[in-house]
Amino acid sequence: MDQAKGIETPRLFLRPPSSRDFKTWQSLRRANHEHLQPWEPLWHAGANSRAEWRLRMRLWRKGRKDRRIYAYFLFEKEHQEMLGGLVLSNIRWGASQTATLGYWLDSKATGYGYMTEAVAYACRWAGERLGLARIEASTMPENLSSRKVLERCGFCEEGLAQSYLQIAGERRDHMLYGLTIAP
Repeated sequence: MDQAKGIETPRLFLRPPSSRDFKTWQSLRRANHEHLQPWEPLWHAGANSRAEWRLRMRLWRKGRKDRRIYAYFLFEKEHQEMLGGLVLSNIRWGASQTATLGYWLDSKATGYGYMTEAVAYACRWAGERLGLARIEASTMPENLSSRKVLERCGFCEEGLAQSYLQIAGERRDHMLYGLTIAP
């Protein structure tokens, strides 16, 4: 399942971002602006610029080195096409052993179970390889697709957090989910 810092699933390969991914990432994010914007923080003018990419790469590399962030891009195996991204961040060690999960997917790849597959394997990997005991995620109540992904992967709804995150320029309520990873 874990191959050269990547995670392999039946249909996908998840691997850490590399410098060579910039143009593909930029193109995919730009093409999906309308699809993603309702679910993400407001994009600033340079959100998909090379400067932003460099900042993200530094954050992802340092985070991986410090065992605080594990970012992955999802690639469909057959055509090696980038489909989206997944990140385990805000990793807390000690008594907590917990991470926060976030993800995004190309609009053309929705409805095929790719994100469910990626989340399931990434969470299993986080338990087996990192030793995490819990993964947390949140989504807006009306984001039924994201809620279904989490529920299919065994996440349990834990409650509503009012005004939890700033999304598309407004503070928004979020459903909180948790997954306990069996030892």
